[in-house]
Amino acid sequence: MGYYLQVLKDDGSFPSTHLPIHPSTLNNIQHTAKGEIMDLQRWFLRLMMAILLTSILAPAVEAGTRNRLGVRTGYYFDAGDVFIGGEYVSPFNRRLDFNPNIEFILIDNASYITFNFDAQYQLPDRNRSNDMWLGGGLGILYVNPEGRGDNEVDMGINLLFGISFVTQSSLTPYLQTKLVLSDNTEFVLGFGLRF
Repeated sequence: MGYYLQVLKDDGSFPSTHLPIHPSTLNNIQHTAKGEIMDLQRWFLRLMMAILLTSILAPAVEAGTRNRLGVRTGYYFDAGDVFIGGEYVSPFNRRLDFNPNIEFILIDNASYITFNFDAQYQLPDRNRSNDMWLGGGLGILYVNPEGRGDNEVDMGINLLFGISFVTQSSLTPYLQTKLVLSDNTEFVLGFGLRF
């Protein structure tokens, strides 16, 4: 059994000739593509770990600011599914926070995970019953369909708006909207709890 390469003409039609491809060449192409994906995944994992460790080890910058953990859930409208996730909030100063987070979108027949490296700017507000923020950052969207090796890694830009509600305890509930600008643009509505 032989493999052939057909290249489309400029008008989109197939030519009548076929170029033979040796099976070892096809295997080399497949192994190279898988190797590049694995290298990219390792690079992203190392980057995420470095950022997370830097955030954890960095002290809070000003008095009254502290590092926080949180959990979140919500809905990805384009995917049409619920997500769960976790976050880490590390203040740079009183107004700017670094917020790396991970979200697991609960879709059927695939793993869909986003790794987000966001920053949030706290908007000035005289009403201390809530805090609002605008933010943005880098999102890495990873999809791995079950039963196939067709992993997809997509980069996106996150745009955020959120509001948190001040409580008498150290728990802080919040709502956040997120627009992910990528090959598959997503609108996300989330609810979270920071502690």
